[in-house]
Amino acid sequence: MSHLINESSRGRPASRVRSRGSQTGQELQLKLAALKTAITEHERKELKAPIVTEKDFALRLSQIKRAYKETRFDSYLKTATEHLYEYLKRIEKQETYDYWKARTLLYELNAVFNISNEINEKTVNDGQTIHEELRLRSVRWEKGNELLREDRKILREKVFLCACRGNELKRLGDTSLALNLFEWLLDFTTNKLKTETFPCFSTRAMICYHMGATLRAMEQHRRAEAMYTQALDLLYARGKKFGPSDHLYVSRKQAMVVGLGFGWINMTKGFLARAEHALTTARSMLAPVEDPLVSSYVELLYGTIQRCRAGSNKRKLEAVISLLQQTRRGFMHHPRYQARTCWELALAKTMVGDIAGAQVDLRTVAVHADLTSNQKWQVNVLILQSRIHQKQGRIKDAFALAELAVDKAKSPDCKTILPLVDAYITRGEACLALAATSKSETDYLNACGNFESALQCMSERKSTEGKADYFSNPKIGAVCTLRIAECYAGLGKHMQAKKHFATWLRLEPHVEHEWVRELGERVRTEIERLSMDFIISAFDVQKWSYSENVAKLRRWLLRQALRQTNHNYSEAAKLIGVQRTTLYQWQTQDETGKPHRARTSES
Repeated sequence: MSHLINESSRGRPASRVRSRGSQTGQELQLKLAALKTAITEHERKELKAPIVTEKDFALRLSQIKRAYKETRFDSYLKTATEHLYEYLKRIEKQETYDYWKARTLLYELNAVFNISNEINEKTVNDGQTIHEELRLRSVRWEKGNELLREDRKILREKVFLCACRGNELKRLGDTSLALNLFEWLLDFTTNKLKTETFPCFSTRAMICYHMGATLRAMEQHRRAEAMYTQALDLLYARGKKFGPSDHLYVSRKQAMVVGLGFGWINMTKGFLARAEHALTTARSMLAPVEDPLVSSYVELLYGTIQRCRAGSNKRKLEAVISLLQQTRRGFMHHPRYQARTCWELALAKTMVGDIAGAQVDLRTVAVHADLTSNQKWQVNVLILQSRIHQKQGRIKDAFALAELAVDKAKSPDCKTILPLVDAYITRGEACLALAATSKSETDYLNACGNFESALQCMSERKSTEGKADYFSNPKIGAVCTLRIAECYAGLGKHMQAKKHFATWLRLEPHVEHEWVRELGERVRTEIERLSMDFIISAFDVQKWSYSENVAKLRRWLLRQALRQTNHNYSEAAKLIGVQRTTLYQWQTQDETGKPHRARTSES
């Protein structure tokens, strides 16, 4: 053999021989790539063919699975999903892996393509029956009894279908029921279903992700973050096991955990920089993925962060509105996400003063909330409508809508706490707006009571023995304490206003919402003005004593005049219009007992 090689290469440079070999390798690679492209294109065209027979079903299911794993969410896969839906409606329920895999795939692809709401409804109904079956199976589970791999695969898909039901329960607001279901499914999968050779990485990761989303909705942020971390660990293990062939599938799932998990939690808590880091990471992970839905939702959250950063800056808000309008087009066939985007648009437009535009977007949200009977979003609509009325100066109408929002948020049908917190804050703001014109102590105190109720709602969710845990959600804590300080400033109660403002000063480094920081500056100015002005409360008749107020007025005049003239007594006396000796007399009467030192040289 070596003789033949030497003979064939005699008289030619070695480099030339290597070059021909290299060229042949490149040609083979090109041919393989072309062949792969041709196979993929042929398979894509097959995806559009109807499913008639059981053989068609088996073939199409394998093709749909492959397209899903490769994140090819295009028109071919959409058509195949529609055909799969029609086929599953025609056949009876089967105890086969292919049937249950088709059911779970159909649910996931329906989230992308929005084929029919009937798919979600059937998942909820069948998921309950399957859950009961799994519970009975768990009770009768015999330790050491080895199941066939095919049986485990069927059980895994049934677990997956139950988790899909849990996701629908969470969307409907049944967060406690959903969480209980996810916890049971995770325990069953971990302790009964998985084995060393059948690890269920993806199934457990999916359950952990949904648990995190449910806990986020329940304001249990630390537990939610722990579940998201567990989901990432499981996806990492799956990626290591399956290698490059699973790269796009795992990247998409990881991007959902990072962006829609950690990003959303940090945004809710007001940690905008952390949220932006998570969403930017998710965006980069989604770059090679053909998933318009997840990518658009990441963009929606990114736009929400930009709105929070913009505060009342009109130029920045207009840029946010442009971004959100572009994002909305990505949700053209998804009413739920359209409504969510319209909500953000309505908030931004209200801030820039485009009330007509805000009302149009808010109507879209209201229609979807009523169609789905979603109490949370019905409360949100009332809240924003109340704030729009405040912008228009229709304060009594704003208060009436805020009252409705509080009543609806207290209903057992509204199963999350944030709508009630926001409703209390909105009603408090309406009372504060009434007090600004009425100067009524009752209005100020009612406003204060609403903000304290909002804080109490947050405290009841924490194990803090009734004490307000401001740092569990610094943004909400900051808004409430600033508004309470504003109420006391309106009442002329300087010390109480300063006390609550001091809480804001502790929270300030942790609050990144520009609108909240702007509110902090406005309240600071009101309190400083209160400390600078001489005020006799119109509300407290016990403080109308003539002699006491004359003494306070003298002290106030003395301090302000000396401050204005850099403690030059002669100039201070001229400023007030009294003799210098009079100032000395006032000074000795100062209840502090600490006479001010005059300058030794006077100009």
